[in-house]
Amino acid sequence: NGWIYVTESGGQFPLRRFDATSGALDPVWQPADSRATLQFVGGELMTWRRITSSGCNTGTVLGTLDPVTGAFREWFRTSAFNGATITRDGDTVYLAGPLPNFQPGGCDIGSALFAYDRRTGVRVHAPPLVGAISSLITADGRLVAAGGAMAMGAAPVNGLVELLRPSGTAF
Repeated sequence: NGWIYVTESGGQFPLRRFDATSGALDPVWQPADSRATLQFVGGELMTWRRITSSGCNTGTVLGTLDPVTGAFREWFRTSAFNGATITRDGDTVYLAGPLPNFQPGGCDIGSALFAYDRRTGVRVHAPPLVGAISSLITADGRLVAAGGAMAMGAAPVNGLVELLRPSGTAF
């Protein structure tokens, strides 16, 4: 669409967009929820931000940003997860990142992968992958996760992992 959208992972700095030809910052495009993480997937500017309480991450708000106005359209909120990476396959949204920990001395424990219906916010399933999941992508009906020390069930895996649907068929 002629724009480059920029965010810092973790949403510490405001979302911005730049003209792809001139590199000029668009001073008008300033989303109201500007400290979210942004990812362009399937023609949509998907965004999510963490919900915090007492300094700990306790959930995630997910939705899209209008690429012209910056208006936010919420899909759903979940308290079971706070997002580190996201992708979409049709109406299924895949999220990976740390799980909330409400115990003293720490805010995040472990990382996991979850699948939600973006229309309802209902968790569809939890693919059996845990660990340092840093990136997700869906392509040609397949879901691929990238990361460091991960585990599929009890088996350690590193690098790239292709996941299967609960029925055993490829995504």
